[in-house]
Amino acid sequence: MFTLVLALPRRLKWIIGVYLVVGISESFSWRWAYTVFQRIIDTIPGAHGFADIAPLFWMYAAIKAGQYVLIYLEVWPGTVLSTGTYQRAKLTAMRKVARVDYLAWQKLGTGGLVQTIENGADATRGVVTGWWIHLLRTVIPEIAISLFLLWRYDHVTAWCVAAGG
Repeated sequence: MFTLVLALPRRLKWIIGVYLVVGISESFSWRWAYTVFQRIIDTIPGAHGFADIAPLFWMYAAIKAGQYVLIYLEVWPGTVLSTGTYQRAKLTAMRKVARVDYLAWQKLGTGGLVQTIENGADATRGVVTGWWIHLLRTVIPEIAISLFLLWRYDHVTAWCVAAGG
């Protein structure tokens, strides 16, 4: 499984790249939308009319529209990555099973071998897409973007949050 995980970036590099870029852009747009919405809320008490908050409102609307476009864009590479990982893990396992001794094959049975292959492929997909790709496209960017946006408001608070306190 480890060699399969290491071989995936070479085989699916464009799909992984697109999926990571869309995911990081999506994380940034959600955090940016929060800050723009907060600026709208902060501007409303001093506004004399809609014209005072119109630029922020239209920026917020554009960000939200972009978020929904990104949500639709992430489906294709995510699906290809998930099913591609699953299929490559199954093919690798089947190549290994082809070299199994006939007596061992009889002992385990065809159903047992197929179930083992399916379980291993599903576990590989879970490790690659459920852990590593999720970590790289969601968790780390959200932490970095949140700390950056917090840093823009208050440096001391950002340092305290980054330190875990």
